[in-house]
Amino acid sequence: LVCMLELQINAYWAARPSHFVLLNAQKLRDTQHMMQQILLSLVHALYEGNPQPVFANTEKLNDAVEELRQLLNNHH
Repeated sequence: LVCMLELQINAYWAARPSHFVLLNAQKLRDTQHMMQQILLSLVHALYEGNPQPVFANTEKLNDAVEELRQLLNNHH
C-alpha cells in the first residue's frame, strides 16, 4: 500500500495533466479500488497459506489488465 501511494505521488508530480485524467476517469478509479481489494485478499491468502483466493482472483486480475489496456488504447 505504501508503494502504491508513493507511485501515485510520483505520477502526480511527473505528469500533472495525466493526474487530472486519472481523477476524472471513473473506470480507472473503480479498477484501482478493485485492485486494492484483490491485493488485500492475496495478502490474506499468503498469510494463511491458502492458495484458493489466488486462483479465484486470477480471473479478476486478468479482467482488470484487459480493461486497463483498452483504456490506454482509447487514450492514445
